[in-house]
Amino acid sequence: MAGIKETKEVLSFVFSLGKATASAVEDGDIGWSDAMKFIDPLKRLGPAIENIEDVLVELQDLDDEEFAELVQFAKDEFDLGNLTDDIEVQVEEALNAGVEIMKIIRMFS
Repeated sequence: MAGIKETKEVLSFVFSLGKATASAVEDGDIGWSDAMKFIDPLKRLGPAIENIEDVLVELQDLDDEEFAELVQFAKDEFDLGNLTDDIEVQVEEALNAGVEIMKIIRMFS
């Protein structure tokens, strides 16, 4: 079993970036005053990409218990319990986004 440590870090970055972006565009415009909202995602970026190659290994080995742990992690870390959409779907979408980000990083490596 590969674990999910690296996957959690990528998930953390993706949700943090999504939350910051949603907050920044809330007023219909992204400006310099919104820059502070992106500090948290930037802090999470380093750990997310440090061992990003391990994420695919972890995802290929992901079992139901680990996925449930990722869902609970997202709920706890990002207060997703109050959202109306299916949190499991949101976690899957965030994982897909993380994989796509990884592909982009590979393009420049």
